[in-house]
Amino acid sequence: MVNIPKAKKERLKEKIPFIIGITGHRDAIYLDGKEDEGLLGIKKAVKSSIKYWSDKLGDNTPIWLLSGMAEGADLLAVEAAEELSFEESWLDGYLTVIPCLPMEQDAYEKDFSNSQSEGAYGLTCFRTMMEKYQEKTMVIKNGLTKEDYQIARLDDSYGSLRNSLYLNQGSFIAKYSNVLIAIWDGMEAEGVGGTGEIVLQKCGKASRWEKGTRNESLSQLSDFDGQIGGVVQHLPVARKRKSTKNKIKIEKNEEDYTSQRDSTGELSLAKFYITYKNDTLLYYQNAYSKRESKNIKIYLSIEFTELITQLTTHNEFLRSTEDNNNHVKRENIELSSAYDMFDEADMTAEYFQSKYRLGLSVFVTLFILGLFFYEFRDSLIVSTSSIVTNTVILFSIISCFTIRFWEKKRGWKNKYQQCRSVAEGMRFRGFLNMADVAPKASPLLPRRYRKKMPLVNQAINVAEFAWWRKEKLEEASKVKKFWIDNQMGFLRPRISRTFSIKGFSIKDFSINTYFYKRPGLAWTHMKNVYTWVLFIAFIAGIFALLYQLYQAFIVNPTYMNQSLDIFINLLLFITAVVALWLELANYEATTTGYENLIELYERADEIICFPLDDNSKKMLYELAREAMQEHAEWNHFEQQSNLSER
Repeated sequence: MVNIPKAKKERLKEKIPFIIGITGHRDAIYLDGKEDEGLLGIKKAVKSSIKYWSDKLGDNTPIWLLSGMAEGADLLAVEAAEELSFEESWLDGYLTVIPCLPMEQDAYEKDFSNSQSEGAYGLTCFRTMMEKYQEKTMVIKNGLTKEDYQIARLDDSYGSLRNSLYLNQGSFIAKYSNVLIAIWDGMEAEGVGGTGEIVLQKCGKASRWEKGTRNESLSQLSDFDGQIGGVVQHLPVARKRKSTKNKIKIEKNEEDYTSQRDSTGELSLAKFYITYKNDTLLYYQNAYSKRESKNIKIYLSIEFTELITQLTTHNEFLRSTEDNNNHVKRENIELSSAYDMFDEADMTAEYFQSKYRLGLSVFVTLFILGLFFYEFRDSLIVSTSSIVTNTVILFSIISCFTIRFWEKKRGWKNKYQQCRSVAEGMRFRGFLNMADVAPKASPLLPRRYRKKMPLVNQAINVAEFAWWRKEKLEEASKVKKFWIDNQMGFLRPRISRTFSIKGFSIKDFSINTYFYKRPGLAWTHMKNVYTWVLFIAFIAGIFALLYQLYQAFIVNPTYMNQSLDIFINLLLFITAVVALWLELANYEATTTGYENLIELYERADEIICFPLDDNSKKMLYELAREAMQEHAEWNHFEQQSNLSER
């Protein structure tokens, strides 16, 4: 039984969820091989499937269940989830049911009233469920014109326009679910948007959109990108009405295929597949074969496995800031219920950043102490014993190694970077939501970083739910004020090479501000110090060499020679300290990234029209993608400068 402490109850909304989608037949009657159990057998399989992922994720990662709420399998799965939540004593918020309707409830109910038999999971069950989950309900936006949408809503004959809404609904669930539970007979779909089609779409096969119905926000990506495909958890069932379509071929390999065991040790009939775009083949999910395998299959397997790891560790990190929690809304971005996830990730990033910076400051201080005693040990031994000098040097070395080891074990910077990346991804998506910019097939996070940062993709997907929930989001004045202007106000002092900045005075300066919030200024000063001190040391060295040659023919004044040695050592000591700090602070990459961003925002400020037209919205999406790429590159260089990697 999953036991969530009371203290976590209110914090589940701050954690990024794992998303499970449901697709299935309206007339499923029993699980294959368990005819005598009927619908109860299907329900048990659904519970086992959800429990499998719950056990894998742990009690810190909530689950969202996306259901189309159609008659039959969809409603059965929701009821199974409710029962499982009660049986496992999961607290409110651990498992959240999100109804995803193809149209408004009154129009959708025609599907139930026109059915031959309402059954246990028919109209009455639907209405009961909708009363419970009304606040969570989403009517999925579609690609139809307003006129065509009204025709589709009123269509009793299930023409192409109305059917496109079911495809739109299923495509949404397939796109946003990490795992798609398919209560499915394994046959091809009989109509547009049928279960077989949604399963294949999750597997990467393009859907059959009728002309004028395609929803570009749910479009497939290219094979090269590798985004298409995902995890399908197949619960094979029999139907009341036997399908006349062809069975979709499932490739099974004894070396790869492993049946899953449920909590009782009984072999589960659920099958797991990791898939890529192919007309017929579905591939096993849990681990790719040790033998030569398809590249996309491997790519998706690694990405999915890494997502599970990052999701569970990230949600565990958030517990560390429980005492520092502040629920005052600090930023104006449109994230709806996902705002708490963004805010907690943002605050957690600041928390671990301060931890890392403290460790870094202590490391550099001890390094300076040890290096100072090492460089000037000959001079210091005159006034102190060699034991004291060597003890200080040894203490500094041991302490620096200890801090480096501690940082590697605790991973403060890794946690900081992960939380910061999550917050930035959600921030950019929140601004796009505010501008009413629809999600695109091309993700905000560049492809080459997605395999290493799947959690960021997950966070962005969760943030996109705010756009899908709202009818109209565009607030042009807020977009300019809180996104464009605020970002430029954030960036300008950080790239400035001088103390003088509009609205900023020397009184505002502190050591923390100089070293961490003014990378452009600190980088410029330290480069100059490094260059000039090294130059002076070089000149002093030449002077010392000439002076020693001169003394070869005259009297040797040892005091003067020793003073020159100390002076040169001091200059080299300063150079070494500055070089170390420049290496660890990563000023160059940070400042360069900020300079690239300020150019983008200044250009956007000049050419984007307010109120926003379609072209301006396209440019805003490209701006967000460019900004996310700069952040991903900054993240890469920050990792290289990590103290634990030095």
